[in-house]
Amino acid sequence: MTTRTGEDPADTPARTRAVSPVQAGLLYEHALGGDARYVDQAIHTINGPLDHGAFREAMRRLIDACDALRMRFPAGPGGVRRLAFGPVPEAFPILDARGRARAARIADRLARRETRRPFDLARSGTRAVLVRIADERHVLIWTYHHAIADSWAIRLLQRRLCRIYASLVEGRSDEDEARVPYECYLDWIDRQDEERSLAFWRDYLGAPTEPAVPLDVDLRAPQRVIRARLGAEALARVHALRKALRTTANAVVLSAWGLYILHRAQRTRCVLGCVVSGRAIRLREVHEIVGTLSNTVPVLIDARLSVRDLVGGIGRHLLGADPHAHLSLGAIMAAGGRRYEDLASVVNFTIDETRLSDPHLARHALDVPSIRYDDRANFGAYLDIAVGDDAVVLDIAYTPPAWRFSQGEIEAACGRLLDAMAHAPDAPAVRAVDALLWRADEALRADLAFDR
Repeated sequence: MTTRTGEDPADTPARTRAVSPVQAGLLYEHALGGDARYVDQAIHTINGPLDHGAFREAMRRLIDACDALRMRFPAGPGGVRRLAFGPVPEAFPILDARGRARAARIADRLARRETRRPFDLARSGTRAVLVRIADERHVLIWTYHHAIADSWAIRLLQRRLCRIYASLVEGRSDEDEARVPYECYLDWIDRQDEERSLAFWRDYLGAPTEPAVPLDVDLRAPQRVIRARLGAEALARVHALRKALRTTANAVVLSAWGLYILHRAQRTRCVLGCVVSGRAIRLREVHEIVGTLSNTVPVLIDARLSVRDLVGGIGRHLLGADPHAHLSLGAIMAAGGRRYEDLASVVNFTIDETRLSDPHLARHALDVPSIRYDDRANFGAYLDIAVGDDAVVLDIAYTPPAWRFSQGEIEAACGRLLDAMAHAPDAPAVRAVDALLWRADEALRADLAFDR
């Protein structure tokens, strides 16, 4: 890729600085894989007339204003990746698929191809392509490496892009106030007491008291993806527990999933990973910073605790973990004498499809009815969970044979767990696990990941 001035950004001299600990971990995994690990994507469906020139200029201004979108990671002394901020790249391509059969599928195939195409992170960590599938319908495929941005940041960018575009087509100045650059977050990390954060994780994790859930994951193997849906009855149980225990719906669902994993593994304790925003910290306008602040942190699941103590403890832990979530996952796990691979699964609470409902945008011609996210993570079992208005939806990507899941099994088991948890919140959580009723036929046994 060349810049608008014809320079090769990989050869352009630039000030460099150390990457964040989370970025260092992501870059390490990228170097190990040599593939498309941690390549994420946001797919925007855009309805209505679109001024291509104004849209391209809006993208250029957005990238120019957000330093994270210009991040690249050249190799420093000893091959260690450093962080540099490059110039604005050349304009993204616009493909016209109008008149072609199944134009929407062409956009979908292109999106899948883009997630499989690795980044040369020494040059750039983001790219975009706009596909015109009808006269007044476009699809923006925005692909980025997770070291550049997280899902929170992408939602901020969506709204800023719409505002900049609207100001251009309406012939007025952009009223969007100045934002805090990502470098301010890096400066915040430099001021933190690393030993204090390591002590936080050491105290939380404690010494392992039993073997980790045995997983032998080949990350080169293809993943399978299933969707499970917990309907209105299960959702009512989630909210009943949330209110009774004065915690969050996410803490309730995460507890139920953890107990399900314990049943499958025939353990009383395990460690899950949960993605936190990393933005519950003391930093000015941190919620408006574009970049990668989110991280996966460990969450202990202990079936010997009461349901009340288990769920409440998880809720408090997730609220208090952010100030110490800037460390790499590897360092966090090592503080407690554990390995990255000891996470039985990783859970991310997200919204798979959303609408831009900002009242400021309602009068603008740019209509973005839906955004679809594709978070490609590097774990044996990775869940995107959305607690919606009428159901809890679990999208599960897993790698056989370390894990084998089925939709019906998950829906039935999690529904029964939530029911047992709601009926006896002061009983040991292991009783909720024991309340599961399982078919003992050979087909189910063959699906299980572990000998029972």
